[in-house]
Amino acid sequence: VNVTTSYHINRSYIFLPNQFWVHKNHLLVLTALANLAPADRPLIVATGSTFDHRRSDHFSLVMHSLNSLGLRDSFLILGSVPRSHFIALMSHASAFLNPSRSEGWNTSVEEAKLFNLPLLLSDIPVHREQANVNSFFFSPNDHVRLSNLLRTFGSVDNQLANRKFSHTLYSNYRRNFAVMLYNLFFNASVQ
Repeated sequence: VNVTTSYHINRSYIFLPNQFWVHKNHLLVLTALANLAPADRPLIVATGSTFDHRRSDHFSLVMHSLNSLGLRDSFLILGSVPRSHFIALMSHASAFLNPSRSEGWNTSVEEAKLFNLPLLLSDIPVHREQANVNSFFFSPNDHVRLSNLLRTFGSVDNQLANRKFSHTLYSNYRRNFAVMLYNLFFNASVQ
C-alpha cells in the first residue's frame, strides 16, 4: 500500500517533520498559509510528537489556530509515524520545510538533502551550515517571505525520477553509516 494513499494524501505537499514543540515554530507556518488565497495554499504534511513537555498546552494552541484560520484542508497533522512511513513521505514530497527558531544539528535536513528536495529553512546558523544549493531561507519571524516560498514550492509537482536516484543515494548512505558505526564501536572495544 502506498503510504501517501494510506494517509489520504492525494496532491503534492510540502513535508514538515518536526515535533510540535514551541521553538519548532508551527504557528509561523499557519500564519503564512492564512496569508495565501485558498487556491494558492499548498498542503503541508506535518509529522512528529504532539506533546511538548516544556509547554503542555502548545499543541492545543496549534489546533485552535489551525481551526480558527480555516486551514484544515491545507495542514495535515499525522503525529508520530513509523520510520518507513517517514522515509516514504519524504520521498514523495515536493519540498522540505523547517521553520524552527533554534536547532542543534538537524538530521531531517540531511535526509531531505539526500532526497534532493528543495529546503525551505528558517534563517538560523545551523541551517546556514547545513544548506545546499537547493536551500531557500526565511526569518523565523517572517510569515510574508514564508508565504511566498510556500506558494512557489507548493505548486511544484513531484519529480519521481529524481526521487528514485535519491532513494538509491539514501540506501547507500544508510549502508555506509552502518559500516562506519560498526567500525567505530569495534575499534573502541579493541582499545
